[in-house]
Amino acid sequence: MEKAEFHGGTPTAKQEQEMRERLARLSADPRILHLLQEQAIPAAELRQYPTQFDRWLLDQRRCEGCRGLGQCKQKQRGMVPDLFYDGILQPVLHPCAYLTQQEQRTAHLAGYLVNDMDPRLATVSFDAIDVSHEDADYLQVLKAALNAVQKEEGLYLYGNMGTGKTYLAVCASNYYAKSGRRTAFVHWPTAVRRMRDALEDGEYRTELNRLTYAPFLVIDDIGAESVTAWNRDDILLPLLNARMEAGRMTWFTSNEDFKTLENHFSVTSRGIEERQKAMRILERIQKLAKPLEIIGSDRRRTL
Repeated sequence: MEKAEFHGGTPTAKQEQEMRERLARLSADPRILHLLQEQAIPAAELRQYPTQFDRWLLDQRRCEGCRGLGQCKQKQRGMVPDLFYDGILQPVLHPCAYLTQQEQRTAHLAGYLVNDMDPRLATVSFDAIDVSHEDADYLQVLKAALNAVQKEEGLYLYGNMGTGKTYLAVCASNYYAKSGRRTAFVHWPTAVRRMRDALEDGEYRTELNRLTYAPFLVIDDIGAESVTAWNRDDILLPLLNARMEAGRMTWFTSNEDFKTLENHFSVTSRGIEERQKAMRILERIQKLAKPLEIIGSDRRRTL
């Protein structure tokens, strides 16, 4: 800690006057007085370490008028520098109210075994969906999705881009995660690339096992990946088989209906057509999930 003594010899009269004014200003500041009283800090600490108290005031001012983490002016987002006294005055960091609230709202994310969702969707929920401007078709879809959640049924959400398929699937996965159920949400094209990159050392099996045994799984954007014999026959088919046999709840989102999805899996990236293998994939998806089409214009929400 930096002491109040002057360096380089005896202080001049001007320096002593400046120190007296500094101590008087600090001693009269209501925030300093509250800090001293709250932590039972002896007044001698103020005289001994005035620079530390000045820095503390500066850090407190950075939080004045703040309305959220997006406006944070602290060096470490959401972390407020503070002073703590337990016989020794020392600097500490503690989360601000906004960061604490965010951590509380996102605590359920710890329950995700795999999480590829957009971080901005971490707190979305069915309850927060604004239906005031939605049409009757979407309300029926929302009702069906909520019904599937309550009955713990699988869904295959399909439709054009931007119709809200992923949003509803995230709402479902957040719902189960908040209830304490282990959950996985994978963007399938990303997961396929990730497992392919981990093929050489065998680490892909770790992720595949997590997807296999997660009580609730969302396979997002299936049909957008580049199909290979490996990711279709050695990854997806065993995954679907295991989940089907165990009766584990699985949701899918896709831009493809069942017919076009079958076509997608019929031809690999090498141009090899294998209709029978594609049908095996479709049969398992159909046993795991009921189709639910979402129609309408782009309703992507501003996050």
